[in-house]
Amino acid sequence: DENVKPNLRSIISLLRLADWDPDVFWKFRQNILNQITDCPGRRRKDLCDGLLEVWDKYYHMIEIDKDIAFEIGRVYYGFGEYEHAMKFYDISCRTIGVHHITYHNIGLCYYSLGKLEQAADFFSNSLKLDSSYAKASSWLNKVLHEIREIRS
Repeated sequence: DENVKPNLRSIISLLRLADWDPDVFWKFRQNILNQITDCPGRRRKDLCDGLLEVWDKYYHMIEIDKDIAFEIGRVYYGFGEYEHAMKFYDISCRTIGVHHITYHNIGLCYYSLGKLEQAADFFSNSLKLDSSYAKASSWLNKVLHEIREIRS
């Protein structure tokens, strides 16, 4: 049933039973993201470890309509694992192609790591791909303001 919203513990159990199948991850990706802030340490470790297995089992040449790398990046970002998130956003760009939202999300990772110049570059690149993307524009203005504050 598409309306069923299982808890994170059940999703992780299902992913384990499915041997970390990328299609199962894809089906429940939004449920995972919606519950990520309530994820205790052990469950978080299980999911983070499992995401690597999901990626290992994914055949991007066959399933180009599913950007599994991007979604794995989103989960890592939600856990505050910014370096891991950027790794998967980069894989997404290389396997599926560049996208303004992916560049925006990389900018958020750099911002969260305190790397303002790199964040500004990615927000700017996001806007080059879609000049109407308001989130990137807002973040770019915020980051440029912070850079100016630091320099003054």
